[in-house]
Amino acid sequence: MKQVRTPIGRRLGSLAFGAAALLAGTTCKRPMRTEVPGVWDDFVDQNESSAMDEFAPRWPAPTVTALEDGLLTVWLNEPETPALHVRIAFATDGISAEITAVILAMLRQDLRDRLEPLGITVNSDHGPGRIEFGVHGHVDQLRDVTEALTAVVSATDSGTKLVSARDQLAADLDMPVSVELAIATLIQALVPSPTALYVRGSTLEDLLRPALVSGWDRATDPRNAVLVIHAGISAKQGQDDLQRLGAAWKGRGRRKAGPSTFERLREPVVSTKTKDTFLSGLAAPALLTSSTEAMGGGVVAFGRMIRTATATERAMARLAQRVAQEQFDARLTISGDQSLFMVIVPLEEGHADRELVQAVAAFSAFIQQRQPRLRLQQATQLWLGARVVEASLNGEDWTHLWMEAFDLSTQEANIPTAIAQEAEAMLAIQPDALQEWQMQWLDPREGEPGWSWAIAGASARTLEQVSLVVKTAPAP
Repeated sequence: MKQVRTPIGRRLGSLAFGAAALLAGTTCKRPMRTEVPGVWDDFVDQNESSAMDEFAPRWPAPTVTALEDGLLTVWLNEPETPALHVRIAFATDGISAEITAVILAMLRQDLRDRLEPLGITVNSDHGPGRIEFGVHGHVDQLRDVTEALTAVVSATDSGTKLVSARDQLAADLDMPVSVELAIATLIQALVPSPTALYVRGSTLEDLLRPALVSGWDRATDPRNAVLVIHAGISAKQGQDDLQRLGAAWKGRGRRKAGPSTFERLREPVVSTKTKDTFLSGLAAPALLTSSTEAMGGGVVAFGRMIRTATATERAMARLAQRVAQEQFDARLTISGDQSLFMVIVPLEEGHADRELVQAVAAFSAFIQQRQPRLRLQQATQLWLGARVVEASLNGEDWTHLWMEAFDLSTQEANIPTAIAQEAEAMLAIQPDALQEWQMQWLDPREGEPGWSWAIAGASARTLEQVSLVVKTAPAP
């Protein structure tokens, strides 16, 4: 799914289950209840076989190797391509958002200082339960990349650079954004975490050097990481550079190396149960209220966890979100057999109670509608086509698609075909099946229980108005 890169020093939200993607936005943001132009019918062009080849190219079998230090490497060979893409992913399970933010900033800056003078670009990304760094250059620069990575992650004393990154982040942090704070609060309710899900300046400033170093040692343990390489040379041709990396980069902890990408990067998800009522129809707890001091005014986020154990269920969730986002700010993060769906509702002071009731009612009514086949086909092709275009603009970076495929998979063997399976499943979805699925999982009033919601950035007056129609409670 699309992960929009947001400067982490300024508006960093949750780095827990999918929140980074959600905070940045997994969809085009549109005003609530925008009318969709056009007349829809069920006439469909059935020539979809060629679309599969265009929307979901299949990879050749990767070469997977564990290095001497336990680092898991995945080599994707595209013969004769001159480009080199290297992506390193670190698991962040159990590491606070503040420490993760410092580590991300420090690694990104250090890698850029070493590689950008050589014409090699570096970008950072994040997914459910992990942070990533993408490095892009020419295939002849593989040694430059591995040497820079070795120097950064195997440094004997990273404390000084971590403290410097902490201070820079604390100086750059501004007032939190309402939507990000509302989403972080909602995710904490849906997927409880022992650590805070939002970076706060005061907490950041209180981080001491030993805590930063401890988090660094855990996050950058090679037994806790996965390296994905896309190059025109084979894994055998690049093995000398990788072996040097494995010999120099040693983990400082006692973590047992997981034998697969899933055991290293897939964070277990345990969702909560809900008991109370929401607007006299939705099974959900009280509306969680967060800070009133935030940019953007009052924002409500309501959402739920969805079971997505099969490619068809993941395709249903994807297509439902793509159609809903034409009228609502609906967001989705897929992580294997558990996915997170939410809707964002901005509130205006003076009419907050009425707006909230109308927004939930409008979304519930929309979810119950049967969408014509043509509309579903067009939404599917727009989404799949956009992913192809994005991949092209990113220089055909297979490592980015590999991590996206990882999020779409429930086991290691499915990763090479996950994107193709999703495309095939989306193209095959019928209107009646989607309507039935939506009414079960996405109808907040009459569907399965499991919804939660949160509000942030609302003034005292707005909170007073909202409390007229729903019970409220302060966020933990």
